[in-house]
Amino acid sequence: MTARTTALAAAKGGVAKSTIASALAVQAVSEGARVALVDAEPQASLGLWWERRGEPDNPGMFTVDDDRGLGRAVAKLRAGPWDYVIVDTPPAMMDRIEAAIRAADVVLIPVRASIFDVEAIAPVAEVCKDYGKTYAFVLSHADPKWRLLPATIDALSDCGPVLAEQLRYNQAYATALTVGKTAAEMSGRVAAEPRAEIAALWEAVKKLATAAVKAR
Repeated sequence: MTARTTALAAAKGGVAKSTIASALAVQAVSEGARVALVDAEPQASLGLWWERRGEPDNPGMFTVDDDRGLGRAVAKLRAGPWDYVIVDTPPAMMDRIEAAIRAADVVLIPVRASIFDVEAIAPVAEVCKDYGKTYAFVLSHADPKWRLLPATIDALSDCGPVLAEQLRYNQAYATALTVGKTAAEMSGRVAAEPRAEIAALWEAVKKLATAAVKAR
């Protein structure tokens, strides 16, 4: 079976693309899947996390710093021994974001509950539509107590589907990255909520990918 590919894409930075990519990869590995991570971001945040994790074979890490080469790299990985390929993209670099979207089965667009994030979604959503790609918005750093959250969800719904699965604000997400882990792997009660969130989000992504492949 050809590996199913998910791209994390957003025109704006600071929306947790790398955090979500690493968390989904580790969740997939915990379920027995073979996962290839592709770091297409010049800052190489995902690659740094992988190095701190001890450079494991699974998830494997592949770095691409070439807009044109990204599609070829993903195609090669899809045909390899991997079950899933997860691509982390940079903000603002629309040519590279477009290449990742073109190569993906599913595109996740992380968004924080802020007017600046909502204003920045249009370019990525439009590229997804242009290529007929399955995509969905996922709220990150979310807090159900924020009055802005429902308004953000309403605004996003006008541009595409919004996943019910959210990643709430929790310092465990940031703390885990510094030691090559994910929030779900942290010890104590602090990890309970992220563990459930990540598992639920991964289930949603798998369903989207399955539907996208069947629709081809």
